[in-house]
Amino acid sequence: MGKDHHEHQRPRIARRRPPDPGIFAPQTYVVSLTGSRVAPSTLAVAFEQPRGSRITRRERVRDGEKQVLGRSAYHGWMAFDELSEADGLTRAFTIGYRFTDDPQDPWTARFNAFKQQERKALRGGAAVMRDAVPKLVSGLGLDTSKTIFIPALSSDETVASPDGVLWRLTQYCATCAGVRFEGDRITKKAHEPLHKHTDAAQRTAILAAADFRSREVFADNVLILDDFITRGATMSHIAAAILKRNRGLRVFAVSLGKTERRGYWREKYDVTLSNEHIPPQWERRWMNAT
Repeated sequence: MGKDHHEHQRPRIARRRPPDPGIFAPQTYVVSLTGSRVAPSTLAVAFEQPRGSRITRRERVRDGEKQVLGRSAYHGWMAFDELSEADGLTRAFTIGYRFTDDPQDPWTARFNAFKQQERKALRGGAAVMRDAVPKLVSGLGLDTSKTIFIPALSSDETVASPDGVLWRLTQYCATCAGVRFEGDRITKKAHEPLHKHTDAAQRTAILAAADFRSREVFADNVLILDDFITRGATMSHIAAAILKRNRGLRVFAVSLGKTERRGYWREKYDVTLSNEHIPPQWERRWMNAT
């Protein structure tokens, strides 16, 4: 995935009152295309360190080899330079991990509640993104006048629905960050839900047959929002469609969580994944959302 070239530019983002997260009242919500079991073969993740630190600890696993590399902080986010399927993506960002084998993990429990469309969890996710997304856009040095947010699509959608939680959350994030929102840029064919298939090749084939396409995008930077990322296949197909129609853009994947099996990394690579990196203030924002 590409390396960012504008990290030192920090444009001023207009201060505005974010829209009421009440837009996430229970509706007929979309379901993420990402599944829950397959762990990626390649992982590179940056954890934020105190400001002023020259390097940060990054755990990278490739074909069983573990390396520690330096990396810049990203304001509480996890920054993935590589995913199992990442064609077209410049970088991917998530708030934390959603562990499929540890539902007692506090952040996993919150993410699962969001997935179940519980009202308090929807508001909690919106409250965290209200603080996190402007920091991400500013930290990446993105020109807000040339940046857009677009939502991912559910398996049964051919274009994102204004009644879906991803449409509404993406629109909310765009408003908070002072960038444009375009909900209808991506189209595809309806397909089987990916979470029903654990075989990576089969999931890839399903997405390939969905024939993702992009309308024209008038921006330099595109941020795709989904609720959870697993291998990155959905985001990759959306990014490829965007770049096929719109050459030269940078496409970023953004989500609440990265779905992983904690036991897989511990047993196979002796790597312990956790959500300890998430800033305490984001936990408070989630818990205090009503």
